[in-house]
Amino acid sequence: MIRDLKNLIVKDIHEMTGLTVVDTDNPRKKPPYPFYTLKFTSIQRDKVEEGNLYEDFVDSTDDRFTYDVLYTLARQPKAIISFNCLSNDILEAQDYIMKAWDYFKFYGYESLKASNFVVVNVMDIQDRTVFDGVNYEYRQGFDVETRFLHTMDKRIENIETYKIRRGEDY
Repeated sequence: MIRDLKNLIVKDIHEMTGLTVVDTDNPRKKPPYPFYTLKFTSIQRDKVEEGNLYEDFVDSTDDRFTYDVLYTLARQPKAIISFNCLSNDILEAQDYIMKAWDYFKFYGYESLKASNFVVVNVMDIQDRTVFDGVNYEYRQGFDVETRFLHTMDKRIENIETYKIRRGEDY
């Protein structure tokens, strides 16, 4: 599920801005400036702590039974993503991070919703610039909170007939 969200964001942001999106913690060579980085800083913060448990009768997988019981636990975990634009020009970094912010706040709504993701909150853009001892790497970034529906199913075979044995039958 997290991989699906990441792949969708990478694709949509690239199509919208033309920039590459890479993992923040990336040991490979950096792409040319400007580019984006993203990192999932939290992936299982629940909106509803325990979730909602539903039960239903479904056709049995065993020919001896008519129905099985299907338990479904539905949760709405949140994923928090740290999103940054890196450049050797501060104004360029600011312009591009605003485009990414616009995606999460408005333009990406339909695309994300169609894939079962909802943006809950887009935080303020911050200066995250670093100095490497010689040059500045201008970084502008923000965090975004997304939510998605996560369900877990468990099927229990149903007992449809039973025979009670009396004590003397043992």
